[in-house]
Amino acid sequence: NNSNNNNEDKTNKTNNLKIYVKIQSLVDSSETREYSGIVPKKTSNKIVKLIQKVDLFSLPSTNYDKDLSDDAYHLGVSVEVKFNESQFIHKIPSGCCVLVSLLNPNIDHQARFLNFIIAIAQFSEELSGLQVPSFIKLRWQLRSQELLALQPNF
Repeated sequence: NNSNNNNEDKTNKTNNLKIYVKIQSLVDSSETREYSGIVPKKTSNKIVKLIQKVDLFSLPSTNYDKDLSDDAYHLGVSVEVKFNESQFIHKIPSGCCVLVSLLNPNIDHQARFLNFIIAIAQFSEELSGLQVPSFIKLRWQLRSQELLALQPNF
């Protein structure tokens, strides 16, 4: 009986994923748009598969809020994922003081993180109606091309 309850708890966690999206201009902080909501079951399942596919919790990350470190991936987005007992935090600089990060993600790390960011942004846009700024998407496109040149099977 206990094993059934544990399985139900894991299923419920997958079914009750929450999403919070915040798009903020670094130039004008009053230009902030936010969305918060429950992720539908079908999308939740896709997100869980994505997390597993890119092995998100094994990726290196930088956290500006913790140590003023620079963004190791240079993709223009912060992301925080809490799932089951695992947590992944990647925060980009948001202040005037930035320290050079000692973290240097390899090509595989960069490709996996980029794939995660692109996919999660699509889910976020669909759910929230908030669009990722086009200059950020252009940065992702250019990084995809760079990684493709370095790693042909990307």
